[in-house]
Amino acid sequence: MLTVGDSETGPGPGATAFGAAARAIGMAAVTALALSACGGDGAGGEGGNGVSPGLPGGPGDPPVRLEGAWSGSFEIDPARGDARWLVLPGGEYWILYGGQGGGGFAVDGFVQGSGVSTDGKFASADARDFFGIDPAVAGTLEASYTNQSLLGAASFPQWTIDFAGAPIPSTSYDYDAPAALADIVGLWPMRLMDGTPVDVTVQPDGRFSGIDSSNFGGPKCQFTGTMAARPGENVFDAVVEFGPACFLANQFITGVGFTYTIAGTAVREFLVAGVNGIRGRGMALHGTR
Repeated sequence: MLTVGDSETGPGPGATAFGAAARAIGMAAVTALALSACGGDGAGGEGGNGVSPGLPGGPGDPPVRLEGAWSGSFEIDPARGDARWLVLPGGEYWILYGGQGGGGFAVDGFVQGSGVSTDGKFASADARDFFGIDPAVAGTLEASYTNQSLLGAASFPQWTIDFAGAPIPSTSYDYDAPAALADIVGLWPMRLMDGTPVDVTVQPDGRFSGIDSSNFGGPKCQFTGTMAARPGENVFDAVVEFGPACFLANQFITGVGFTYTIAGTAVREFLVAGVNGIRGRGMALHGTR
């Protein structure tokens, strides 16, 4: 069982013990909701201002609802990895999981759904796990939370995942600040969740385009989309349309994007995740600059 204060581990995309084991046995998906307070190269660390800055209650008291951005690690015994958890108004959540690689957080998969907060408890009956290129797997999520800690488990047909976490500190990310397109405009070297390296260029109006940056021959994955700043949170609403050479050929996904600085550095990380209309397939991107 993870406890708040466990450190992040994991060597990177496709190379974490969890990711390698999951691919080796052909799991459709293995969720990664376990979160712990973390320092080092990640976004987490000591001194977060709470689940959502300004909510009532002391460090040990539950706020009215679970909302904001969290950082930590998941555990499916004996494997561990890193995770970032974003919970929006209304209970929509996006939990990206993977490991450290290339100077930042590398996404192997994500869990998405919607939950309800009641008296320090958060429950979701519609969790979906999107791992690599596999179809989504349905499950449930239950957690307990205060202003400074998060503890719970996710249940899927063949496994249960323990998790614990803490808010991303305000020095790295201010959830309540308006999202600024200026933070993401320009070129981003990124990687898709299926392992494809891509160069993504974001325009000042939020339009973006991406192309496979690998040296392999043949048709290259290309995609376009938009990032629109949400009115109340430091989050972007994302829409991505993939071209015919991509894994999700000619499909749209909708989801979220958010960006923060890595603790103790000037390096900025950009994470994006989305699902198709029936929540059967999804894709994520990650990158730093």
